[in-house]
Parts: sequence; structure tokens; C-alpha cells
Amino acid sequence: MVFFYFLLLIAICGQFGQTTSNDNCKKICLPEDFVRTLMRRDSKNPEHAHKDRPVFFASLKVRRFTLNGINDVVKFEDVRINRGDGYNPSTGVFTAPKSGLYQISCMLLGDNGNRVQYHLMKNESIYTNGHVSYHEHESQTISSILDLKKGDRVYIKHRVSAVQNIVGEDYSTFSGYFLQE
Repeated sequence: MVFFYFLLLIAICGQFGQTTSNDNCKKICLPEDFVRTLMRRDSKNPEHAHKDRPVFFASLKVRRFTLNGINDVVKFEDVRINRGDGYNPSTGVFTAPKSGLYQISCMLLGDNGNRVQYHLMKNESIYTNGHVSYHEHESQTISSILDLKKGDRVYIKHRVSAVQNIVGEDYSTFSGYFLQE
């Protein structure tokens, strides 16, 4: 990237440079707006852009996670990535550290052919429904794009009053990442 700027400066100097009467050197005369543009572009360098993008990945480590009621939130306790500190394993809630579009995914594995019914929630509203069928070793993944404001909350919530079980042991996961503003 630096080499690109160097070549660009050489090309501009050839167009904007002025010959001085005292020597044969070129005097560089760059418009101030152009210099500001170069500085802004360098500060948005894609090599550094990922550092301020929130991302999280968590899984269920326990053998079986039991959902007892309609308001139970799945708490994915094994946090592997939590850039931006948006995910809280004690509550199971991701709180957006900055506004923008996010990709949020959840994969759940039902225990011993048990059905699991759940919602992907945005704040207190249902965003997406999920359902794991009765079949042995059945799982479901939901993946959604959400437009979140800073402070919005996203989590996985049980949607029926019946007791249902999810297999942990890293089979069930919850993740998300920032796409763009």
C-alpha cells in the first residue's frame, strides 16, 4: 500500500510540480484536500479494519442443557471469541457494541431425538423462529442478518412451556459478526 502512495505522489509531482529558478529540483505542491484524502484512506486501511469489528463465537460445553420454560435463554458458556466484549455467557445475550449490520447464527442439536423450539430474539421481539425435529441426531441452524443499533440485545430464547433438552459438548453454538455500518 505504501508503494502505491509513493507511485501516486511521483505521478502527481510530475503534474503539480513547479521548476524553481535556483536549481533543477522539482518543488512538490499538493492540494491540501488531496493530502487529507490520502490520510483518511490510510486510516481506513483494510488491514487494520478488522480490529474494531465486533465478533463472537460461543458453544455449549455441558452434556445437556435443559430448557424448562417459555422464557429460558440459552447460555452458551464456552466463549472462544469475543472481540468487542459484546457477548455475556452468564446471560446468553449479545449486546451490540456498535451500530451496523450483523450476521448472527445459531445451531442447536436436540437431545436423543427430542424436539427443540426456539426464537432468535432482537431486544424483546422475535426475529427468527427455530425448530429442531424429533429425529435422532437432528439439528437446525438459523442464520440472519440484523440491523442493530448500539446497545441492541440478541439472544436465543425457548418458545414453548414444555421441557426440552439441547446437546452441548460443542454441538450447539451461537455466533455473530459485524458486517458494515
